[in-house]
Amino acid sequence: MNKFTPQSNKEFWNDYAKKAKDNPHGAHSDYHIVELENKFIINELKSKKTFSLLDIGCGNGQRTLMFSKFTEGKVKGIDYSEEMINEAKKLHLMQDETIKSKLSFEIEDVNNLKDSYFDTIISCRCFINQPSENDQIKLFNTLYDKMAQNGSLIIAEQSMEGIQRLNKIRERFDLEPINIRWYNLPIKENIVFDKIKDLFNIKSINRLGTFYYISRVINPALSFPDEPKPNCKINEVGLKSEIIFQEMFGQNCTFEEFGAQLLVHFIKK
Repeated sequence: MNKFTPQSNKEFWNDYAKKAKDNPHGAHSDYHIVELENKFIINELKSKKTFSLLDIGCGNGQRTLMFSKFTEGKVKGIDYSEEMINEAKKLHLMQDETIKSKLSFEIEDVNNLKDSYFDTIISCRCFINQPSENDQIKLFNTLYDKMAQNGSLIIAEQSMEGIQRLNKIRERFDLEPINIRWYNLPIKENIVFDKIKDLFNIKSINRLGTFYYISRVINPALSFPDEPKPNCKINEVGLKSEIIFQEMFGQNCTFEEFGAQLLVHFIKK
């Protein structure tokens, strides 16, 4: 197993970019999760007016382009992977002049941001690609300093506590625990969120519990001892069920605690 360091992580994503190229789901192998993340983020963008947006860890830029449609002003996507930004700039060249004028992509490290004061910042798995909890907390503070007053920070990350709860119920079905990839560090909410409570209020939070319960418990239990296929019919049912349950029950759904995802809309205090 590779050791998680900033350099090994960067090399991994440069290699990944060469394989994924213009994949519309960016850097995630499960497109169901990406669709649910996009739904959450777009709903939050629709709930407010956004005049300047920064997408950190933007990857190949496909999702940044999507988010730009719900932004009235400038949109900037950054990534420290040169290969990812190469793909993003290819995408940029294919757009019409209206999009080209509002959208830009740059090679940039989130720990050394050039511009300041965005009213919305989006992170899709940038936090879990930080090498330590202290680095995650530092990133929250860095972004806080780059946000306008009452600005929004919308994240799509993973929760360590969510994975632990999910693994406990998988164990009851005699399923192996879900392993954490070497290049990811899920957020420990009890530690990280406690350190940033004076910086942000939470407007919305979603863990995609219904989808995770169906796709990571029921699907593998039915498939056992064979490996479950991620793009199978039951996961499509899980995708639809997650959307329906959100609409009907919101955060009161009893499956929510089994979600490993961490979709949060923070408001700067």
